[in-house]
Amino acid sequence: MSLAVAIKDLDQWAHVKETNVEKLLVVDVYQEWCGPCRILEPTYKRIFAEIPGADSRVLFASACAVLKIDNITDNGSCKPRFVLLRDKKIVGDIVGVNVPTLEATIKGNLPARKAEEDNDS
Repeated sequence: MSLAVAIKDLDQWAHVKETNVEKLLVVDVYQEWCGPCRILEPTYKRIFAEIPGADSRVLFASACAVLKIDNITDNGSCKPRFVLLRDKKIVGDIVGVNVPTLEATIKGNLPARKAEEDNDS
C-alpha cells in the first residue's frame, strides 16, 4: 500500500489542500505516460518514520502533470518533479530523483510539532 495519496482530479486536490493546510504537502508531479515515482516509496516511508508527529506534519501525494494543480505544469522532462507546499505556497520544487535534496527540503520545511504531541511523547 502506498503512503502517497493519489490525486485524481482538481476537486480532490482542493479538498486535500484545504484539509491539510497545517501540513507540508510533498507532491510527486508525474508525466501521464510514466505514472508516479514508485522507486521513492521506501524513502517516503523512512522519512515519515523519522519525523516525530509525522501524521500531523507531512502528507505525501502524487498528481499527473496534466491536472495542472496550482498551475504546476509539465516540466518538459521525463524526470519526476517533486513540489512541496506549505500554507498553500510552494516552498520547494525539485526536478529529478535527488533523495538528499528531497529529504533536506522536506525536513527544512516541516511545520513545528503541536504542543499536545510533545506531551504525548
